[in-house]
Amino acid sequence: MKHSIRELYKIKGDVNHIYSAEAVQFINHAPCGKAKTGDCYPIFSRVNRGKPFRIYHSIGNKSDFTYGWMYGEKTWFDTEEELAHHRAWVAAMNY
Repeated sequence: MKHSIRELYKIKGDVNHIYSAEAVQFINHAPCGKAKTGDCYPIFSRVNRGKPFRIYHSIGNKSDFTYGWMYGEKTWFDTEEELAHHRAWVAAMNY
């Protein structure tokens, strides 16, 4: 399924992890520039490095994650197959 990067969150002070909305539902949500340590904020963009990235679904549990695949810097997909299908669709639409 196609998703916006705005559905994912970072926690100020934790630069290594990306969290789902379900993981941060009980954490204070703040705008990026006003977040204090421990607050979460939505991601606005992410550099596509061509590799899948981990999306954690709970805080502190390193085994509760799924992978996401970036398309550009503001869109991601649940599976690599969905990403390939979308790329093929975009390529077909450009002709």
